Amino acid sequence: MFGTTGWLRFEANDEIKKWATAAQKFASGAAQNPALKEKWLQCEGTWYVGVDVLPSDEDGRFEGIELAGPASELIQSVATKPLHPAQVSILYPGYPKPRQGETKAGF
Repeated sequence: MFGTTGWLRFEANDEIKKWATAAQKFASGAAQNPALKEKWLQCEGTWYVGVDVLPSDEDGRFEGIELAGPASELIQSVATKPLHPAQVSILYPGYPKPRQGETKAGF
């Protein structure tokens, strides 16, 4: 879907920087929230998974800030709406470690 790698890298732009700045402020708090940490901290405390943690709306807006720019344009061309709330993924020192229940073969 995205060339030979399956992923794309976009140059930084003001639109996504504005959105990311707002998201980072929220994510920092979410990562410290005890209930969310209990739910999303995996891999022996080295990965905060945070699926659907960011309360972005069905168009990707967060705190009134549009999800805009080249990455957003690509998302709109391949994804159907509504979009899921955004994920907050944080890697801590020591990552990767096995997830609970993961076998040595799986890790």
